[in-house]
Amino acid sequence: MDRASQHCFIYCPEYYHPDAQRDRGFFAARLQRIAWWDWPLEKLLANLADFQQGDDIEQFCERHDCRTA
Repeated sequence: MDRASQHCFIYCPEYYHPDAQRDRGFFAARLQRIAWWDWPLEKLLANLADFQQGDDIEQFCERHDCRTA
């Protein structure tokens, strides 16, 4: 579950493991800054490979987080 889209709305570890918790700090900071769900369609399409093939959430954040880009 390392894709950005999965981190945002698909994977909820607490649904599968009773003692698991979401990494809310990760969501609140990096993905909120990236806010890919607010990107215009053109930007989403230009970065589609990151969502389809990207298996490294850290790489995604490094590429798209305005604080690290």
